Amino acid sequence: MTVNVYWGVELVATAVADGSLQAGGLLVVTGKGYGATNLLALDRQGDTLAEYVVSVSGPVEDNKVVVYRGVERETWSCAPKCEHAVVLGDSATYFNAASGQILSRNTTSTAGSRPK
Repeated sequence: MTVNVYWGVELVATAVADGSLQAGGLLVVTGKGYGATNLLALDRQGDTLAEYVVSVSGPVEDNKVVVYRGVERETWSCAPKCEHAVVLGDSATYFNAASGQILSRNTTSTAGSRPK
């Protein structure tokens, strides 16, 4: 999809997707939750130049395993071995614990010491 953006871009439901207009008119759209939203390209007067539907859906992979413990849900990726896979809709306890570990790992890997 190519859109010539003359002034701005707007995503209506930012809980579903968010966008960032980069240099050269490149639009980066990031899915934040499941659902659909409208992407609007606007001119300087705020008139709509183009409108598209952006759909965000869950992963469609055969190697996912969903475990239910009562009403609590966990998602695992089992290829080649089973590991945590954080997916929207997992129970808050599981989701927050796995997300916290991912954040901690990413923070540690980017905050490492650099040679002087």
